[in-house]
Amino acid sequence: MAVILMDTNLLVYLVDQNEPERQSRALETLGLLELHQVGRLSVQNLAEFFNVAVRKLHPGLPIEKAMEWTGRFVRVWPVFDLTPQIVLEAAQFFNVAVRKLHPGLPIEKAMEWTGRFVRVWPVFDLTPQIVLEATRGVRDYKLSYYDAQIWATARLNQVTIVFSEDFQDGLFLEGVKFVNPFAPGFDINQWI
Repeated sequence: MAVILMDTNLLVYLVDQNEPERQSRALETLGLLELHQVGRLSVQNLAEFFNVAVRKLHPGLPIEKAMEWTGRFVRVWPVFDLTPQIVLEAAQFFNVAVRKLHPGLPIEKAMEWTGRFVRVWPVFDLTPQIVLEATRGVRDYKLSYYDAQIWATARLNQVTIVFSEDFQDGLFLEGVKFVNPFAPGFDINQWI
């Protein structure tokens, strides 16, 4: 039997009360994938599910319920990590498949920069544990999902400092301090 990678929409329809026919189909499909143990998820599916279920569904799922569902998905199906190599492969696919001009940085240049980042710095994989911890960051600290994912990545990889302008300068959450590198008085020499 073939292994099947599921897309996020199957997970979302499972909890979407506005689409009863699709909800029924998702329930049937996911039930059979679980029964035959052939379903697989990407960690991206977990992140997208949580974000869509809480922020985009009407009515949205309560954070606690979305956390429960995300945890269940991790327990039921194997989840593939999102690695830097996968990001580069996706960028190459996007470049070949789309080949359209977009305002801003040309795709080839963005791919070049992304490849450079991967070669220059260690890049943490996005794992199911990080997604689950990020959901806790949304619930406990009222962070947006993707800000919570940055916090969870740092926390679970024992990184104590995050440079970002998206958090309050000096904010300290469970061992992680956020520093705004664009704040007046910021001096990189204090940190290296």
